Amino acid sequence: MKYKIIALTLAATACLMTLSGCRNDTNETSAPEEASVSESVFEEETSTQAEETEETETETETQTTTEAETTTEAETTIEAPETTTAAPVTTTEPPTARQLSASDIGSAIASKGSLFSESLISSSPSRAMSLFGIDSSWAADCAYYSASAAVAEEILVIKLNDASKASAVMSCFESRKLAQIEDYEDYVPAEVDKIKNAVCYQNGSTLVFCVSKNASSAKSAIASIVG
Repeated sequence: MKYKIIALTLAATACLMTLSGCRNDTNETSAPEEASVSESVFEEETSTQAEETEETETETETQTTTEAETTTEAETTIEAPETTTAAPVTTTEPPTARQLSASDIGSAIASKGSLFSESLISSSPSRAMSLFGIDSSWAADCAYYSASAAVAEEILVIKLNDASKASAVMSCFESRKLAQIEDYEDYVPAEVDKIKNAVCYQNGSTLVFCVSKNASSAKSAIASIVG
């Protein structure tokens, strides 16, 4: 009986040792499996993160490329401002009395129709010099315009060789006025006021005598032409 108990005890001990060994094997087997599962999950997460990182980098590169292309297009479409060069302004000044001939001045005055009762006609300068009592040697250029005999309106333009003769010519103009007043007082009295208001104008060596129906307008016209 004693030996049977010992045998059972040894058998029980052996069973316990066997069970303990199985548990250790199970734990050892499970540990690698759990480790393997953990490694697999870690690799999947790492792979997923890598893919997400690559996608993010790809999106960043795409966005950068798109922005670069947009910037390039914007820079390309910017047109250079048009450069306009203003044409030089040419100012043409009216010719001076020195540049105009006596005939130019006389015809310009005679063309002012509002100043005269009828159209004035160009007449002989030498005859005019005689009528005015002016020495013809004083004149470098001369022009004379007159109306019909019944109208006292007339224009005499003289450009002198020597400006010092200007005062003598102005005296001749005054003498012409007095002679015309005397003639027209009996002939056509209505013309006398025109003669009394005759314009005697001087600019340097250019002198103008003008009888018109509007003395103030005539003076302004002469000044604008002769200067």
